[in-house]
Amino acid sequence: MHTQDRHTHAGFTLIEMAVVLVIVGLLLGGMLVPLATQMETDRRKETTATLESIREALIGFAVVNRRLPCPDTNADGREDCPSGAPNGGPKGLPFADLGVSSTDAWDNTWRYAVTNAFTTAPPGNFTLASVGNINVGTLANNCTAVLLASNVPALVWSGGKTANGGAFEAENTIPDTDSCYLDAGYRQTGNRFDDLIVWIPPGVLFNRMVAAEKLP
Repeated sequence: MHTQDRHTHAGFTLIEMAVVLVIVGLLLGGMLVPLATQMETDRRKETTATLESIREALIGFAVVNRRLPCPDTNADGREDCPSGAPNGGPKGLPFADLGVSSTDAWDNTWRYAVTNAFTTAPPGNFTLASVGNINVGTLANNCTAVLLASNVPALVWSGGKTANGGAFEAENTIPDTDSCYLDAGYRQTGNRFDDLIVWIPPGVLFNRMVAAEKLP
């Protein structure tokens, strides 16, 4: 009788083990949700910081070369300027020419859009009269309601965790005639949006070029 009692209390029964596993699973599940959220926050911060570095690299390229780089059209990290001018629409970022990372924090490649007038090689350098043809808005409505920036020479963006997987984010990936790109903020519900985008304001670019005595 005493031997049976010792065996009974020596370990967990199957039911007790099942209860313990359920409790542990619930605890781990509760921990994983905030952990995933923190990881996403960290990746967005890292990507935002890298985008700022890329913007500075683009301006630095312009100061040295008196123009912005053409897009990368064959994924080798180098600019491609057929006949001295780039193709229109969003393309790849010439990361190797700029000396920056090739991907964002989610290992997705950067996207780059640039106004042709700012990439023309010498002797057709851009001037203080050059006008960008890129607009940045907050809604997928051809940038007609809420406009964040207009006449932008160039911009770069990350597709975020979804890599432009949402319908609302498609405006930033589909070449069209309105040259409209979206910076709609971080949205996890409804019209989901997690793109991260930076652009070069024309005034900033012109000021840096003048300060470097490359303009007028």
